[in-house]
Amino acid sequence: MDNRRMSARAESGATRTTGIGAGRRDGGGTTVTSVLDRAFELTRLNWEVILFVGIMTAAFLTRVIALGDRAMHHDESIHAYFSNYYLQTGNFTNPAGGFGGGYDPTYHGPFLYSIVAFGFFLFGTNDAIARLMPALFGILLIGLIWLLRPFIGRTAALVGAFLVLISPSITYYSRSLRHDIFALTGLMLLFISILWFVRTHHSKWVYLGALGFIVAYASHELTFIVAALFLVFLVIAAFAFNAFSGSRGASDDVNPVLSALSSLRSQRWTLIGALLVVVGVYVVMYTNFLTRPDLVLSGIIEGFNYWLLQQKEARGNQPIFYYLMLMPIYEPLALLAGISTVVYMIVKWVKGEGDTVTADDGADAFPANTDIPLDDEYGHPLPSIGAVRGFTWAFLAFWAFG
Repeated sequence: MDNRRMSARAESGATRTTGIGAGRRDGGGTTVTSVLDRAFELTRLNWEVILFVGIMTAAFLTRVIALGDRAMHHDESIHAYFSNYYLQTGNFTNPAGGFGGGYDPTYHGPFLYSIVAFGFFLFGTNDAIARLMPALFGILLIGLIWLLRPFIGRTAALVGAFLVLISPSITYYSRSLRHDIFALTGLMLLFISILWFVRTHHSKWVYLGALGFIVAYASHELTFIVAALFLVFLVIAAFAFNAFSGSRGASDDVNPVLSALSSLRSQRWTLIGALLVVVGVYVVMYTNFLTRPDLVLSGIIEGFNYWLLQQKEARGNQPIFYYLMLMPIYEPLALLAGISTVVYMIVKWVKGEGDTVTADDGADAFPANTDIPLDDEYGHPLPSIGAVRGFTWAFLAFWAFG
């Protein structure tokens, strides 16, 4: 409730509610109204929050219910076995094998085995618990979309969360013991952290971005290509910012990438802290919880070599357009909505309009009822939310088509 309304009501001695019993008066002569006699003011409800809570409730139900009913397929059984093996022996793989009990890129990164083993330690070992951690990360993935509201708009964030909720592939991976959902959630956290740091220059987003990156890196080798896509886009945006600003050719706003880089140079301890997060988690994961320091480079050497070799593989002898055939079948809504949005934004860009929609009250990092700072605490200029929104849409399109 608005504190100003509460204050005015208290000062004027207005009607107040203390319990059930309409028409009574208390000792001071003030009328006490029953809770049952009061009308609900639906106009004061935050329907955005209510809808998002509903989506999160549905996410919990669709990700957690009956996790153990389905038989494990081939990959899941391997991941569950080695998670339990790690819990019992401290090794990810058989020490007699070629990787000395450490990270084997054939079975992807150690994050899955570590966090699932932790679940086994807490709750016991069964099929449902084996899938619990993917389910929790699947719920977290949807929850992270709330943080995109300033950059894509309130309605778009709700629609995006709903599409992820009903996505057949993401729902499947959220209920299966595979590395995909851990990597995707980590990359989403990295993406969101980049946007928030570009907008606010707050150090916490550097730490969260570092955490998201290392979770993705320690989960799946696809992080190599996605991180490269992110880096390429940031380089392009640094030199072609005008294409992403409020209108094509505009030059009166701050370049989000260059300004963020300037601020980072003033936050050396933040960079050191973020590096320690990455290195610390990496070392713990890839040395079997510090028991095999000789394996510390395996996550870089073995992982990258495996990723390069897999580029020539086609295990099902599928054609190069294999996934283009599957997308309209498994993800028609995401495919059509994504293509339509990108086409719409390109048309607006060609017409010189850009993204003219601005974030409204409270969605931005700096709420409407506060003074929006022009510079960060180090004196570096902050870009407008309009500029960052154009940057965001271009970033999403580049990630999707990359």
